[in-house]
Amino acid sequence: LGLFRLLGQPDESVLRLNRRFPGNIYSGNLPRSSRSNLWREVGAWKKVAWMNEAEKESHEDLELLLKNVSSASVREFAAYARRHIDLRAFATMEALDVIFGVEEHDARQNQKFYFDPYRGRWEPMVWAMRGFRHRPELNLCETPLGLRLKLLPEYLTLRNRFILSLIDGPAGLPRLREQAVKLYRKLA
Repeated sequence: LGLFRLLGQPDESVLRLNRRFPGNIYSGNLPRSSRSNLWREVGAWKKVAWMNEAEKESHEDLELLLKNVSSASVREFAAYARRHIDLRAFATMEALDVIFGVEEHDARQNQKFYFDPYRGRWEPMVWAMRGFRHRPELNLCETPLGLRLKLLPEYLTLRNRFILSLIDGPAGLPRLREQAVKLYRKLA
């Protein structure tokens, strides 16, 4: 039947492995046929982890995020983002998407977010990093959240610094070529 790849869904075990406080994890994946809007409808998201049983049915944190993404003014969103979104984490993930040509995190699929109840901040969870294609476009996928974050000058600065440090370091062509040569030698 060919070669298959099994990917486990991010869940609370990912948080524990990374010494993170248990909190809400949301997964956003809409089928192509769905008319739902991931960035306006709480019901379009699946809650896959929560801190305690009392939190299982609550979606207040997600409702507030979606409200700010979909209808807040630029000033209101900026204030919300600076307080409740880990800009560094989102900029890092977007930098990886840009560097490696990942086109999996679009406005309808492969959105995984963790809300840290201790810090009161949203973070992206690395998921579906397929891509690795060279294209002239900088961002192959945009989301309403990503577009809103790009209105914050500090966000673009962070993202671009991460891109530059990756290109000059571990994701640069010389380092990748060196690693590939080592792997080919092992195979030989």
